[in-house]
Amino acid sequence: MGSTVILPDKKMYLNLFKRDEKIATLLTFAIVYGFATQAQNIAPDDAATALNRLKQIQTDLSKTPVGTGDAKIKQIDKMLALGVWGKAQQLINAAPQTSPYKLLKADYLILHNNYAAAEALVNTVLKAEPKSIKALQLKATLQIQAWLLPQAIITCKSILKTNPTSEATSILMGRAMLLQKRYAESLAIAKKIEKQNPVNAEAYQLEADVYFWNQHPEQAEAPLKKSLAINLYNADARFSYGYAIWRRVDATQLNAMAAQWEIALAVNPCIFLHTGIGAMGIPT
Repeated sequence: MGSTVILPDKKMYLNLFKRDEKIATLLTFAIVYGFATQAQNIAPDDAATALNRLKQIQTDLSKTPVGTGDAKIKQIDKMLALGVWGKAQQLINAAPQTSPYKLLKADYLILHNNYAAAEALVNTVLKAEPKSIKALQLKATLQIQAWLLPQAIITCKSILKTNPTSEATSILMGRAMLLQKRYAESLAIAKKIEKQNPVNAEAYQLEADVYFWNQHPEQAEAPLKKSLAINLYNADARFSYGYAIWRRVDATQLNAMAAQWEIALAVNPCIFLHTGIGAMGIPT
C-alpha cells in the first residue's frame, strides 16, 4: 500500500505565501513531490491514470507561486522535466543571467532541438566555471547529439576523475558507448549503477536501450517497467516502452502503444523532432 499524501488547501497556501515566502517554498515542493509520490503508485501500463495525474501535476506546477534561490532553480528544472515549458521559459527569461539560469536555458534549448544556442550558453558557463559538473554534463550531451562520441566519452571521464560517484555522468558515458555499439561496456555501466542504486530510473532505461540496439527487444520490457515504476514521466523511457509494445507484433496492442506515446508527448512535445527512433537508442 502506498502512503497517502495530504495536500494543503490552496487559499491557505496563498495566504502563507504573502506572509512567509520560506514557508510557501516548502509547501510548493510538498505539492510537487506529493504528486510525485502518488505517481509512483501507478503501474506503467495504466496509461490513462498516469496521463490524468500528469495533467494534474502540470496544472499545479504552472499555478504554484515560485520560490527563491535554489528552490526556484529546482522548481524550473521540474517544470522542464514535466512539460511545463511555457512557465519555465517565462521564469528563465525574467531571471538574472547567472550560470544556473544559463544552464537551465541550455536545457530548454536542447529540448527544443536548438543545439547551437545551447552550446554557446554552455561554453559561456564553462569559460567562467570550467569545473561545473552540470555544464560539463550538458557539454557531453551536446557532443552525443552531434555524434562526437569519443569526445563525449573524454568529457565524461574528465568529470568522473574528480566526481567518481556521479551516476548521471556514468550513464551519459554509457549512452555514448552504446552508440559506438560497445554493448557489453554500456550494459556493465547500467548494471553497476542498478546494483549501487536500485532506484536510478535512467540506469534501467540504459539497460533496455542496450537490449534494443543489440537486437534483443524482448529483454527490454522488464527494465523499462522498472524505470517507469521509479520515474513515471521520463519521456524517453515512456516512448521506448511504447516501441517495446509495438515490437510484440500484436495488432490488439496498438492502442496501448499509442497511449504510452501520448504520455511521452505530453511530457516532451518535441520528442519526435529531436530524437527519432534511432536516436532514442532504438535501431531502425
